[in-house]
Amino acid sequence: MKRARPYRARGGGSKGLWKAAFTPGGWRALVIAALCFIPGAVPGWGAPPPVPPTLAEVGPLVVTRTPTAVGGGDCAAFDRAEIVRVDADGSLTVLSRGFESAADPAVSHDGRRLLFAGRRGAAEAWQIWELDLESGAARPITREALDCRSPLYLSRLFTLDSPEPWATMLYVGAEATWNEAGTDRIRSLFNVKLDGQERRRVTVNPADDLDPFQAWDGRILYSSRHFGPGGADSRLFAVNLDGTDYARYGAEAGRRFQRMPCMAGNGLVVFVESDEPTPDGAGLLAAVDEARPHRTYRTIPGEPGWLYLHPAPWMASGLLVSRRPAGGGPARLVGRDLDTAAETVLLDDPAWHWVQAQPLRGRSRPDGRSTVVNLDYTTGVLFGLNCYDADERFGASLAPGTIRRLRVIEGVPADGDRPAPLGRRLLGEVPVEADGSFNIEVPADVPIELQTVDEDGLALATCGWIWVKQRENRGCIGCHEDPERTPENLFVKAVQRPPVRLTLPPERRREVSFRDTILPILEKRCSGVECHSGSDAGWQLGSGPGTARKTFRSLAGRSELSRPARTSRLAWHLFGRDPRRSWDSARSMPAPVIKRMPPAEAAPLEAGERRRIIEWLDLGAPYGAGDEGD
Repeated sequence: MKRARPYRARGGGSKGLWKAAFTPGGWRALVIAALCFIPGAVPGWGAPPPVPPTLAEVGPLVVTRTPTAVGGGDCAAFDRAEIVRVDADGSLTVLSRGFESAADPAVSHDGRRLLFAGRRGAAEAWQIWELDLESGAARPITREALDCRSPLYLSRLFTLDSPEPWATMLYVGAEATWNEAGTDRIRSLFNVKLDGQERRRVTVNPADDLDPFQAWDGRILYSSRHFGPGGADSRLFAVNLDGTDYARYGAEAGRRFQRMPCMAGNGLVVFVESDEPTPDGAGLLAAVDEARPHRTYRTIPGEPGWLYLHPAPWMASGLLVSRRPAGGGPARLVGRDLDTAAETVLLDDPAWHWVQAQPLRGRSRPDGRSTVVNLDYTTGVLFGLNCYDADERFGASLAPGTIRRLRVIEGVPADGDRPAPLGRRLLGEVPVEADGSFNIEVPADVPIELQTVDEDGLALATCGWIWVKQRENRGCIGCHEDPERTPENLFVKAVQRPPVRLTLPPERRREVSFRDTILPILEKRCSGVECHSGSDAGWQLGSGPGTARKTFRSLAGRSELSRPARTSRLAWHLFGRDPRRSWDSARSMPAPVIKRMPPAEAAPLEAGERRRIIEWLDLGAPYGAGDEGD
C-alpha cells in the first residue's frame, strides 16, 4: 500500500496556489491555505497558545494560607495558618475560625466535608478534625498525645464476612520512638474510622512516611524516608490502605529527595524532587506514568528561579501547585497545564504563603479494598521466589548455591526523651533452597531487614526495611524490586512446606553489640602481650575505666569497621583475604596486604566467635546501650 502524501502545489508563490486551485481537489487546498491566515478560524491554527483556566472558570478552591512573617522564606512553618475557601469571584472565607493554626485540608468524595489538621492553642498537639462545609461545625477525630497531620479520606475497606464496607481516613502520626539515625521522632501512616475508633498502623518504616495520596486503584502513594550508607533520601512508595503489599514506586530514577506525589487526570503521577532536602519540601516537578512507573521517569520544566510544592489534580491535564522563589519568598498559587507547560497565577499576596490547594468539589471514589488483616493474629508470612533475581547486580556473579542462608533482622526504635539510633537484633537465620526460595513466619508490624548470606556467613545483600501485617501472606523477590522483573509464578521449593517460624518473644531475640558480645572475644583472643595490648600495637585494647569505649574507638579510628562485613578490614583479617564482591563500589581498589588474625602461632577463633563478629559487622557494628563512661 502506498502512503498518502499531503497535497503540495507545484510552482512557487501565489502563482502556484492559483494553478493548484484548478486541479482535482484544488479548491479545498486553496480554502485551507486561506484559513491559515485567519487567527482562530481553525482550532489550534494561528490561535494563541492555550492557557490554564482561570479561577473564575473552574469554581471554588480550598487552600491553606500561612503568614510570611511566621514562615519566612519557605513554607515549612504553619503557625497561625488558616484554611480558606476561595470562590470563583476571588472572595475569601476563613473556614478554620476558632483554631490557633490549621492546615492540610482534604475534601471528601462528595465535596460536602473537609478533613484538616488543627490545634486550638499553640501548646497543643495537632489533631485531625472534620468540618461540615454546610453548617461550619467541626468535630475532632483523633485525640493523640503527639502531632497528627496530613489527613486523607479513603475508599472503603471490607472483609468477606463483614456486613458492609466501612469508611476510614488516613493520617501521618508522630510517634514516641526515634528514627533510625536517632535524629528525630518517627512519623508513620495510620488508618482510623471516621468516628475515631480502631486506629491501625499502616506503615512500619523506622524513619518518616509523609505526603499520602490515594490513587484511583486504591493504593496509597507517599514519600518514604530511608537512611543508607550515603545518608538519607526520600523516595516514592505505594501501599494498600490496610498496610499490605508495601513496594517502591518509581524505582530510583530522579533526584534524591522526592515528595508530595499526586495523580493527574492524564495518567501522570507528578511529584516534587530536589537534590538536597528543603525545609518545606519544595523542589522541581517530575513525573512517571502510572502504567509503568519504574520505566517512565521524566522532569517537568518549570519557571526558572522558582521551586514548586503541593501539587494537586485540577483538570484533565492540569495541576494546582504552589511555587516560591528559590531564594525564599512568598509562595503563590498557580494553575499548571501539563500539556503546554503554561501557568496562570491564581493567588498571590506577599503577606501570605498560599499552599495545599484543592478543588472544592465532589470526585470519584477510588477502588475499595478487601483486607485479610486480622488483628487477632500477631504474625504474618513472607516468602521469596528467587533470591538470585533480587538484584540486577548479581547477574552471573553468583553461581547457584552461593546463597546459603537468609538472616532476618528486627529493627528496634529507641524511645524515651534521649535521642538514640535504631537498635537491631536477630530474629534468626533460615536455609535458602536450591532454587533461591525461602518461606518464613515473622512478627507482624515489626520493621525487618533480610540479608542473604554466603558460606562464610557474610551478607551478600541487604534489603531495606519491610514488614508484614497480621495474617498477611506476602511474596517478594528482594529489595523493593521492579515489578517487571517478577519471575514466573512457580511452585518453588520453600512454599511446598510450612513456613519456618521466627517468632521468639522479644526477650529471647538475640542482640549482638560490641560491649556485650564482641569485646569479650577480643579480650580473650587478642590481649596477649604480643598482640594488641602493647604500646606498639596498630590498635589497642583499652584498659581501666571505659575499656569498652576506648577499644571501640580504636577500631573505628583505623577504619576497621564498615557495613557490610565483607568491606570491613576487620573481616579481612579474620579470613586472611579480601572477601569483597564484584558489585562493591571499592572493589576496583587493590586491597592492602592482609595479615590473618589471630596469627598462626596463636589459638584460632572458634567458628561461633568468628560468626558473631561477622554478624555484628553486618548489623552495622553497634556499640550497645550504655553511658559514655562504661
